[in-house]
Amino acid sequence: MTKRVPIADTSGAPLLDTLGPLRQQLDAARSRLAVLITEDREVLHELALRESYRRRSLTDESSVSLTDIDSMKPSVFVDLAEAMLQRDGFQTARPVGAGSASVVSATCPRGHALLLSTHRVQRPYGQTPEPAAMVGAPVLYTVQAIAERLKVDLVVVVTNGHFSEPARRYGEEHDLWLLARRDLQWWAEWQEPLECCDVSAQDVA
Repeated sequence: MTKRVPIADTSGAPLLDTLGPLRQQLDAARSRLAVLITEDREVLHELALRESYRRRSLTDESSVSLTDIDSMKPSVFVDLAEAMLQRDGFQTARPVGAGSASVVSATCPRGHALLLSTHRVQRPYGQTPEPAAMVGAPVLYTVQAIAERLKVDLVVVVTNGHFSEPARRYGEEHDLWLLARRDLQWWAEWQEPLECCDVSAQDVA
């Protein structure tokens, strides 16, 4: 109790002067940890929801497998996409005009106007898909032109295959919502509802 507490370290630097920065670093570390914990909880919540949809889909006769979609004609694929939009609470219509055979216009429960374009590709699974099994940027150019003509808030492109890198870059630049094979499985096979995302901050699949 009578021992004197040193006020400087062996190099002569005042100990109290070093505690201030350490305290600031500790506060910053606590803040970062709180953010990481929150993000982990959100991810775990999403995974739990997805697993619940997957389990329910095992006994749901309306579930459509990727294998079935791979064997569909393009016209049947767009019919399926429209039915799934209706299942998720969207009001749908089939626009007319050039390039509109594979598209569905819809209004989400929040009132946003949406254009969904379907593209069924060949040989989408197994090894890395060949370029022919990918949706390329020229397809998105056409979809974007139709969307501008119809003046929609959100453009969604869904495929049973994948998107090429140029297509992904174009999608990011123009805020297109790209749903690839994995996303289609969640939507069609696992019956996970498609929710209209924030138009100002759309996710690219």
